[in-house]
Amino acid sequence: SVAIDGIFVGRGLWDGRLRPGAHTVKVIADGYFPLERRVTLERGKARRLSVPLERDPLTGLAEARPLRP
Repeated sequence: SVAIDGIFVGRGLWDGRLRPGAHTVKVIADGYFPLERRVTLERGKARRLSVPLERDPLTGLAEARPLRP
């Protein structure tokens, strides 16, 4: 799941427009540790953010369902 500034925007890849300035991106997937990143966007510039998630070995889910990029 992907959330931007606390608002759920979808699962997997997200492509869209945001206002310039600071934003918080949070990514969550079963079997992985959640990850949160703060990004600052500039007016008129595109930005791509790659968020690699780290497996949580205690869940056992990561081995059963690998996360695809």
